[in-house]
Amino acid sequence: MQKSILGIVIFILIGFVVSFLLGLVFGLNFILGALGFIFIILASFKGMQAKSKAKIANAKNIANLEALSKDDLDKKDDKKQEKDFLKALDTSRFSLGVELSFSLFRILAYVFIIASIVILQTFSLFHAVGYIAGISFIVVILIIAYIVKLSIKA
Repeated sequence: MQKSILGIVIFILIGFVVSFLLGLVFGLNFILGALGFIFIILASFKGMQAKSKAKIANAKNIANLEALSKDDLDKKDDKKQEKDFLKALDTSRFSLGVELSFSLFRILAYVFIIASIVILQTFSLFHAVGYIAGISFIVVILIIAYIVKLSIKA
């Protein structure tokens, strides 16, 4: 919780610095672009997490039912149980991708991005470079965080 609050405070400070250095319109576009991209990342993560948990629980239930339905439960080896579990899991990339694409939170995140662009454009405040800079800033932060995570593991 403290890390997320610190992250929000740092993000707000960066938004103020960008607004001060490059102008209020650029800063507003920067902040909205970054927020929209953060919402998409969080929605994708939560959607994937929920779908994965549901698939694993379903696969465990199917594997358990198949194991109970057989008379030779004691003779069944671990490799066979693992194979049955993975078969019940059905983790094909296509089906998982389709299920993730229809996540309600992810769709709402894209609606936020579209609405922010439309509102900014309505008031003649949309600055494409600022918006893309906000998105790019989050990408750079994610890459740096991943590199730091890898260097800590090593």
